Amino acid sequence: MSFEDSLAIGIMGNIPGHISNAENIQEGVEPTGVFAFYVPDHNSELGIYSLTSGRTILHPRKGEKIQVEPEIVLDCSITYENGLFAKIIPHKLSVGNDFSIRTLKGTTKISQRKVWGKNSKGFKDYWWDLPSSFNHDDFGDEYKIMSFIRRNNILHEYSIETSWSAHKLFYDQLLEWTVQTLNTQKDQGIKEDILNDILKDHPKPQRIFIYAGAPDYTNWGHTHSLEIHDEIIITAYNNQHISLEKIKENIENNKLIDNDHIIYLHQEII
Repeated sequence: MSFEDSLAIGIMGNIPGHISNAENIQEGVEPTGVFAFYVPDHNSELGIYSLTSGRTILHPRKGEKIQVEPEIVLDCSITYENGLFAKIIPHKLSVGNDFSIRTLKGTTKISQRKVWGKNSKGFKDYWWDLPSSFNHDDFGDEYKIMSFIRRNNILHEYSIETSWSAHKLFYDQLLEWTVQTLNTQKDQGIKEDILNDILKDHPKPQRIFIYAGAPDYTNWGHTHSLEIHDEIIITAYNNQHISLEKIKENIENNKLIDNDHIIYLHQEII
């Protein structure tokens, strides 16, 4: 099954500090909700295949305060029962950029600030296989995610180095919560009813990409909107095998080689 046949969703507010700062929304102990940003053959902007693993990513031609959202991406299959989501089975993992508009006049739903055409959502097409049971024993506190922006040949730390275990929900617990939320989330505030509205009278996808949630930003990330020609570097890594200083050195020298201990996503904004 191709990527173009897959449902793609994001998890809102799944790492403490992100959504309260980025969206000025009060946080809870669980994620805030889910949103869809790609639905195959949907008769709206959601039906435009927006994901790209290429070297460039599209800057929105609308809105204000554009930010990277560095996230772990889970490639999963879906089963259904009696018209409801029944189970999400993880298969592999990579990194992605849930590129976002913070301010866009006339919008009420978060998904309206997440979609602006082809090549507007980044992911790295290099994957780590996942075990059948996805838990902390496989990917513990030593696994980190971080992002950088290179602007005018100067490298800036964009998001805070964050352990995967800092997610409010991750591993199998996140997948179970996602099933429940897809089945029960209602159209309220910035959220939408995905099962009964967006997927109503629509073929149910058999594959799903889950963008698991973004960490909080550094001071530079909070105060700088992204611009055309900025370079985005997002990395997921095991810090027992590679240090942050070595990662910065590799970025400075353009030696971004994926392996069993690190994945890099490097895209220029156009």
